[in-house]
Amino acid sequence: MIVRVFLGILIFIAAIFYLTHLNQGSIDLSLLPGKSFSVSVSLLVLSAVVAGAFLMMGLVALRDTRRGLVDMRERARVKKKEKIMDLYREGVNHLLSKKRDEALKCFQKILDKDPKHMDALLRMGDVYRYQGNYPEAIRYHNQARALDFGNLPVLFALGKDFRRAGLWAEAVDVYQSVLKIDERNVSAFQKLRELYEQQGAWEKLIALQKDFWNFKKDPEEKERLHYYQLMSATHLDPQKDRDKVLRLYSELLKADKFMVAPYVELGKTYVSQGQDKEALKMWNRGFKETGDMVFLELLDKHYLNQEDPASVIKIHKEAVARFPENPAYKFLLGKLYYRLEMIDDAQEILESLAHQGVQFPIMRQILGDIYYKRGRTEDAMEEFKKSVHFERPIFIPYACNQCGHEQGEWMTLCTNCQRPNTLSINLNQTSPKTAVPPGLPVAARENA
Repeated sequence: MIVRVFLGILIFIAAIFYLTHLNQGSIDLSLLPGKSFSVSVSLLVLSAVVAGAFLMMGLVALRDTRRGLVDMRERARVKKKEKIMDLYREGVNHLLSKKRDEALKCFQKILDKDPKHMDALLRMGDVYRYQGNYPEAIRYHNQARALDFGNLPVLFALGKDFRRAGLWAEAVDVYQSVLKIDERNVSAFQKLRELYEQQGAWEKLIALQKDFWNFKKDPEEKERLHYYQLMSATHLDPQKDRDKVLRLYSELLKADKFMVAPYVELGKTYVSQGQDKEALKMWNRGFKETGDMVFLELLDKHYLNQEDPASVIKIHKEAVARFPENPAYKFLLGKLYYRLEMIDDAQEILESLAHQGVQFPIMRQILGDIYYKRGRTEDAMEEFKKSVHFERPIFIPYACNQCGHEQGEWMTLCTNCQRPNTLSINLNQTSPKTAVPPGLPVAARENA
């Protein structure tokens, strides 16, 4: 291009000389005040053209130089980026190989070159957390958060740091920040829920779970909401917080009228306040809706304490009539007769069950006791042999239908897996399981 410009200038100069030969005129040119000199018109034009040409050539050279510098910077930037990427890949490979000190060196080199490298800051914090150095992990992740306050991976990493360090309040703030950015973030809900469970913050859990349930209509999540409501109610003082307890249990029954625990606990609350009639109504209603045998036990205790065995017998007979195909109710009636020393009636019912092939170990134990009292020693020994795994004194165990754990008394929660509303009478005495069911709240898993 420069050659073309030079040739063009030569041609232009030749044209000017030709024109100068044809035009011999001159003009006065002043460069300073009061001083002027005569210059040929052709020479003036030629000088202006040459000056313009050199100016243009200088501008072109300056432009080319600037482009060269920009290209050189870009090449340096790309080279630096490639070097950083190589260091990052090397650091990740060290992490995968569990060479954490080597990984730290690689990530630190990256930060020396680029202090705002987000991925390196994240990885540095992660490595320090793996090593148990939570203050350093928090420091690096806070640096990353300062660069991008709404970066969700950074917020989750920081939340994990706080949880591992036992800084529950700080972790809660982080997950709440995530939900402000993304109100439907399932992971943030779950992490925040775990923190509240560990703290036993049941009221906060109820509010959080209701929000979660609003957009995640899942039966398991509904069950979890009921669990939190139940736990909240069981941790309240029935005397001081009577209205709140009644409201929570009533809400549970409105949501699911087949839940056993609210009926049981409401009845106990009424008893503690001297309202026995209300308690009996609640337990009778619970048995009507659920048919659960725990209500028979509760009614047994109440009426026998009141020395009213006739009412107890009536309730058991109604239960047998309602569930004629379930031998457990007949057995409970027979056991009641045995307890009331109505031996003939007890023997008749229990022998009829035995002839039907019912093999409850506790039933065999009671039959053995009846035969022994009547002098039928051989028959008694046969029954005792059939119930060899049963330990006296006679009681009916409650078994969890989730983990199989057995206990002698009905409770709102299984003492093993902490699941609510899972205990029922176990007459077969199968070996208890040990597995904790999936989906159990964190607090319950930790207690299991």
